[in-house]
Amino acid sequence: MLVRFASSCAGSSYLPSTVPNLQLAAYNYPRRGRRGTLHVLGGTGGSHRGPLQEKLQGNCYGCGAGLQNQQAGSAGYVNGEVYVVKKQHRQLGQVLCERCQALSHGGMIPGVLERTAARRAPASRPDAHEMKGLVAPEELKAQLARLRDKKAMVVLLVDLLDASGSFLNRVRDLVGSNPVLLIGTKADLLPAGTDLAAVREWLLRMAEFRRLTAIGACILSSRTKAGLPEAARCLLTERQGRDVHVIGAANVGKSAFVRALMQEMGSMGSRHFDAAAAEHRRRLPVESPMPGTTLGPIPLHAFASGGILFDMPGLHVDHRVLHLLEPSDLQALHPRKRIRPYVPPAPSQLCPTPRRDSVCSASYHWGGLARIDVILAPASLQLVFYGVPALKVRAGSLHGSPGLPADAARTRDDASQHLESLEPPDIGSAAIAAEGGLRLAREVQLESRGLDGHLADVAISGLAGWVAVHSGPFQHPIKLQLWCPKGIEAFSRPPMPMPDPFIT
Repeated sequence: MLVRFASSCAGSSYLPSTVPNLQLAAYNYPRRGRRGTLHVLGGTGGSHRGPLQEKLQGNCYGCGAGLQNQQAGSAGYVNGEVYVVKKQHRQLGQVLCERCQALSHGGMIPGVLERTAARRAPASRPDAHEMKGLVAPEELKAQLARLRDKKAMVVLLVDLLDASGSFLNRVRDLVGSNPVLLIGTKADLLPAGTDLAAVREWLLRMAEFRRLTAIGACILSSRTKAGLPEAARCLLTERQGRDVHVIGAANVGKSAFVRALMQEMGSMGSRHFDAAAAEHRRRLPVESPMPGTTLGPIPLHAFASGGILFDMPGLHVDHRVLHLLEPSDLQALHPRKRIRPYVPPAPSQLCPTPRRDSVCSASYHWGGLARIDVILAPASLQLVFYGVPALKVRAGSLHGSPGLPADAARTRDDASQHLESLEPPDIGSAAIAAEGGLRLAREVQLESRGLDGHLADVAISGLAGWVAVHSGPFQHPIKLQLWCPKGIEAFSRPPMPMPDPFIT
């Protein structure tokens, strides 16, 4: 009888057609003079492509979810035959679940029970999400509960494009007295010419405002590796033998940072080379634009001197708008290149009947996700939008429908442009309509105090971008209203240092 043996490093079994009753064969190679043995698993009538009866061991190295063979397409799902072979060869740490494989190739497969999934579930099936294998956000937060009682170093990541929304509140309640290294990610997506040293100081002031004392702060790009050597140096200097836990809100770039850090430490040409990181950098966490990619702690033996690097699940904060959106909208809103400032028509151009004291008003729609109403402003007021191209800006009078297309921002001498009317943008419209539309989230009032130029920023939690408020000297206070979906937070903050958007 012809039998083809599976090698100890094989990722799948061989099923020869000449032996129809043999489902799986694995060969133990001889050790210490003993003869090798052939183990036949399964037999007639059985197939490991179906659910296995035993409880599966191990976790997916890409997302940290426990391996399972019950719910195809869900996190942790692995083919039964693959699992049996990996278990036989003691390679359960080398299993990548089918969901992670799809995410690695651009798929958008939810893993967390978001409000969008709740809308799609039939009311008669309250357990529909559990059957799909979705994880509740509370379960992810519970995985951080033991961190405050451990002696560890914490790396807190903040998405610089959504700094206000992604900066976790009450961090000390999560991490206790453990030292915190603050890292701003996605620096390569900031506008060209941005002073990253000034952004670092701005981020430290934000941490101080939130009553978080950090041992240091770094600004970096996991994609271009800019700033990564400095972050690695700071981490290795400050950890002092502790385990390192990388935490942050969902989709801030934790897995991308961990992958870049392991590659930096595993490179022979790096000043921070570590043999342990070099050995383990082949199987790294999966990164994806889908929030909730990581569903369990992923331990990485990155330090030859001892200690483990943990890629922790991202916390799903309710006040971020991305948790309301469908996967297709998330894909469109995911930034892939530097965001650029966009200058729409000023309120003085849009106000149909300006007052004698040059006080103006206007309304700006930002995609289908937010609206900014200028209630009271001097003629010199100018809003500058920083965001992805999918977030179209439409401007109009405060008490009328938006009528001026964003593309006409520079055509300020053409009065006929004010009469043009376009349909509202589609991005996020369906999801926001299902949540009840836009509601007033915050009123902002800026006093003069002898200031001019870049006065402040306003931002919508979860959106990659912000709106800068510019004005010349003024006497009357500037009053703005920020509209967004119910439960989503809007912020007013000190201005992030940016190059002058009016210099072309």
